[in-house]
Amino acid sequence: MKKQINNKDEKLLKQLSLSYFEMIDLDQKSKKEIFSKIKKGLKANKSKLKKLIVSEVKLTENDAEKEIERAYKTFSFANENTNYLSVKEITRNGKRILEKRIARGPLLVITPFSSPLSSPAHKISLGIIAGTSILFKPSG
Repeated sequence: MKKQINNKDEKLLKQLSLSYFEMIDLDQKSKKEIFSKIKKGLKANKSKLKKLIVSEVKLTENDAEKEIERAYKTFSFANENTNYLSVKEITRNGKRILEKRIARGPLLVITPFSSPLSSPAHKISLGIIAGTSILFKPSG
């Protein structure tokens, strides 16, 4: 028996399909804002995240803190490099060429259970910089 999609689910699916390609058009300022919000969230929730990692992933408190710090550094580095895919002007043999790299599709990721923040942080930051969606599959 098929499950009926209610109006709320249908509305959500429609919104997802509309916003799927919006990441391509994010400007550097928007990307920097996203990275800043993520970094603020990591700092503001550091103690809660650490407790969660210790209880769920069974890392030591020291390793959990390192995990959070690595994720923070990843988003800091990404924030500094948001212009990586910006339009570049190249002049060769008297011809002016405008080069812009565009993501070809979603980023598919399988993340390890033992790295709950830093490994996904690398993929999320790259997806935002590239302007593409990211599909996560947890390990296991």
